[in-house]
Amino acid sequence: MKILLITFSFLLFFFGCDNYKDLTKKELVISASENYSNGNKHKALDIINKAIEKYKDDRELIIMRGFINATLGPTLGEYVDQEIICKDFDVAYKLGYKIEATYLQTFFCDVETKPLPIKSLIELKYLLSGINYASNGKLENALDEFTEVIQLNPQNYEALYHISAINFYFIKDTTKAYDLVESALTLNKYFSNGYLLRGKIRQAKDDFIEAINDFNKAIQYDGDNAEAYYSRGKLYYRLNLPEKGMSDLMTANSKGHPNALK
Repeated sequence: MKILLITFSFLLFFFGCDNYKDLTKKELVISASENYSNGNKHKALDIINKAIEKYKDDRELIIMRGFINATLGPTLGEYVDQEIICKDFDVAYKLGYKIEATYLQTFFCDVETKPLPIKSLIELKYLLSGINYASNGKLENALDEFTEVIQLNPQNYEALYHISAINFYFIKDTTKAYDLVESALTLNKYFSNGYLLRGKIRQAKDDFIEAINDFNKAIQYDGDNAEAYYSRGKLYYRLNLPEKGMSDLMTANSKGHPNALK
């Protein structure tokens, strides 16, 4: 009788829990994403850990685990153990997810953690995929992925920013680019790269004073934004303010900009 009770208890435990053994990677990610979206982040983490046990060294799953760990706190951006988070991103980087891992490291492994507007793991997947496509010049694919992000979460200012950048730098539609980055900045008024992009768009429209103001804000909200110093310095030279221009270019160089003194 005792053996039967123990056996019954084991079976009840095993089948009462979610059985992930027979699920595909896609099904596991969807299940984890649904739990994450519903606020069950610890459950989502458990599912991703189970998936990693089954699909070892899967860089996508590892980067998702790092992201979930990074957002386990009561508000987005608070984390439990930064070392664990950054380790997962480092592993994903070594497995070939260099662009995606570096992107997330800027949010969660810098000195100051920043919020990232992600509400689901599926949304994260599309965003990282879009960034990868854009970095490799596959712009149509990138736009498709960023559009999927917006459909999932219209408040994702990062996706709006990337669509704006593609319209500005490649499609050359400054009006659409401006409207998109304006929307991104409405959603996040502390978005340094958003101000940087808007400043470049304004400069392209010969609105130099407002461009300088945007570069100032980009630097105000991220003092390490080397591109903002570089862009402002170049514009100062164009406005016949060489001392200010040189000062900014020197700062940009000290912060790692590759072209600052060329």
